[in-house]
Amino acid sequence: MTGTFTPSDSALLLMARQIGTLQLIKNIPDGRAGIVNASNDVNLKQAAEKTRRRNLIMAGVTTDVHLVHRAISACREGHQVQAVKDASGSPFNLSEDSSRRRMEREGVVLTATNTLMAELAQDRSRPEGGQPPGILFREVPPKIKEPPRFRIRRPA
Repeated sequence: MTGTFTPSDSALLLMARQIGTLQLIKNIPDGRAGIVNASNDVNLKQAAEKTRRRNLIMAGVTTDVHLVHRAISACREGHQVQAVKDASGSPFNLSEDSSRRRMEREGVVLTATNTLMAELAQDRSRPEGGQPPGILFREVPPKIKEPPRFRIRRPA
């Protein structure tokens, strides 16, 4: 990978619509019947190309089914790709590890959400630099209730 990803030259692709693996997530309707590599889905491929962005940020419901094939295909098509690993996973360590190795060999950069957000922000003193972290902390984590307060009892 060469260069830094910025919001103006990057697109986010989330792969999550294959019958079978969607049973892992109960609130997403089933979608593309039987298509493993999202690059073979004409509608998704056209939507990605329409962005005209060379840098692709990707995640999927599963690394070993949704993410690995599309990420590798995108690299082969000339895109720079970062795969957000804490936004994807596999049901078995073996398939997760082999998918990671395959992606790295093909030029996919493995990253984490915080690392990617910092790269996109670049300079948090600018208005646009403060947007990615704000989105991360406002939209991503579950809502946390105020923790209970405890009194420390000192021995008498």
